[in-house]
Amino acid sequence: MEVANEQNLQAAVKSALERAVRDNDLVYVSPVPPASQLSPITGVGMVKLATPTEVADPMGWLMGGGAGQGPLFSALVPYGVHLALSKLATPFES
Repeated sequence: MEVANEQNLQAAVKSALERAVRDNDLVYVSPVPPASQLSPITGVGMVKLATPTEVADPMGWLMGGGAGQGPLFSALVPYGVHLALSKLATPFES
């Protein structure tokens, strides 16, 4: 039983190969050259290494307003000024 299945498989593969060769000959009129006649495939650089500014210098990018807004922390006042303003605002709130 195994021998018959193996022979059927071999016949099917041989038939498929013959059909593929015939189709190839009809579609592609020029014959396929043997591998020994083909030139070797050489590598090509397809990607250029480029580091975005946001990654290379994130602090410079943020402080320079590269994020679409003013420099980061530009609206903050020094802590001493904050304390003075908070002491000044306390009497007016009550």
